[in-house]
Amino acid sequence: MMIGGSKRTLLWDDLNPSQRPSVFDRGVDLSDPNSIGADERREAPISYRSGDMVAPALPERAAPAGVMAEFAEAIRDGRSPMTDGSAGLRVLDVLEAASHSLEYRGAVVPLRGG
Repeated sequence: MMIGGSKRTLLWDDLNPSQRPSVFDRGVDLSDPNSIGADERREAPISYRSGDMVAPALPERAAPAGVMAEFAEAIRDGRSPMTDGSAGLRVLDVLEAASHSLEYRGAVVPLRGG
């Protein structure tokens, strides 16, 4: 899975246990959109940035164990859990849209939940 942000790009490779998350200092720098008008923005130069890559070492653990531990902690603390049923439905919605996108050769598939 690749997630591009305004400052970094995160690559998660679940098939590579020695280097699952990789953070790349890559991106696109644009002029400050607040300092120029809409017409000028279309003509503004784009600067591509490619820098270092960091692969943080994260401990291996089973995801369900972590979720269950956090859920038990939320019960003890009397607070809402970080991942509730609504969060689970959102994850399923994203996974379903990704599957449909693959079926349609990378087409954008909207999420059902909005």
